[in-house]
Amino acid sequence: MRSDKLKHYLLNETFAVESSVADKWVDFVNEHCISLIKDNDYCKSHVFSQVMHGDNEGALSFALQIVFNSEEEMLRYNQLISPKIIQKISSTFAGQFASFKTVMQILNSSD
Repeated sequence: MRSDKLKHYLLNETFAVESSVADKWVDFVNEHCISLIKDNDYCKSHVFSQVMHGDNEGALSFALQIVFNSEEEMLRYNQLISPKIIQKISSTFAGQFASFKTVMQILNSSD
């Protein structure tokens, strides 16, 4: 097992967005939310992507994946940054999306 000092964590937040607002939603996230991820010392890297296949009954799915150098950084992000992102999205797209988070410990990576 790896030392605690070498552990990295991946937070995956998946969003199901009504297809009628999906393009505007993606633009909004790129313009107003990604900067919150990039402009802090907690996140090592991030990927914002669209799920290519799935059945969400009129919704499109997107994933925001963020890598952290430590569990502490991930917890700080969850306390300080993540609520701001959800609040920003909710203020513009209330009732037009749903989301859930998954947190994973990275066991092997190309980084």
